[in-house]
Amino acid sequence: MKPRTLILAVAAVAMNIGCAQEKNNDAGSTVATPVVACSRGECTTGGTGLPDAPGGSGGTGGSGYYSGATASLTIASGALRQMFYNSYPNNPQSAQINIDLSRKADAVVISYIDNGKTIEAGLGVQFPGGSRQNEQYNGWVTQTVGMSVPTPVYKGLFQDAYGAVVIVIDKTLNLGDGTPAQYVGGSVWFQNFGDGQYGESTCQSGDPRYGTCYSQQKMCWEITYGPYDCTTFRSGNSIVMNSSLYPTNHGETRTKSYQKLGDFSGMSRAAAGL
Repeated sequence: MKPRTLILAVAAVAMNIGCAQEKNNDAGSTVATPVVACSRGECTTGGTGLPDAPGGSGGTGGSGYYSGATASLTIASGALRQMFYNSYPNNPQSAQINIDLSRKADAVVISYIDNGKTIEAGLGVQFPGGSRQNEQYNGWVTQTVGMSVPTPVYKGLFQDAYGAVVIVIDKTLNLGDGTPAQYVGGSVWFQNFGDGQYGESTCQSGDPRYGTCYSQQKMCWEITYGPYDCTTFRSGNSIVMNSSLYPTNHGETRTKSYQKLGDFSGMSRAAAGL
């Protein structure tokens, strides 16, 4: 299994290159430049395996910065080491979340810096290594459970080959004139695949021998059995996104609930595509 690590060459570090490092404007959003295609192990810029330098000349022709909006993540105790279980965080710093819903494969990028390495997870609504997309549960809901008054809350399910995250945006800041909030905040919750139980599905292993689940490129929230079932907000046999404020339950064959990764605030709603 590939580690969730992007190791930058010494020269790249000196140039402050990083898949999830951002160039922010005064509004707290990032400059909308072409996104560098990053996965768990590498960034693809003309075959170099590294992102463009700021203002550089890599394969994308852009500046190398992610589009969308970025905010700092306040990490829950021990959670980063559990989400990035095979990258062995030692001295993680500068944890961030980047969101751009116009991207499908890497709509959410969670990153941190550890001893000169930029380590990231890019999660989306596109099947890992495939082309099929599904975002059927993502969007704004009217939340009453856990709220004092009915409140608009954004919820989204995103995955990569290692697990899934749920984004819950339940904090907004607007001018009080009825216009949509300019800045938002919320929390990130994660669940890695696999409980080590006998008979678990190998749906998203990347090997097409493992049945129609892989060949049909099912996203983890479309799966109802085995380690690749990442469903939550379950109410009976259905997924009801406003049945609870946070992801508090899991599929019937799973044993691990979603765990809180951290909180963020001050994210530009417009730049994130929210």
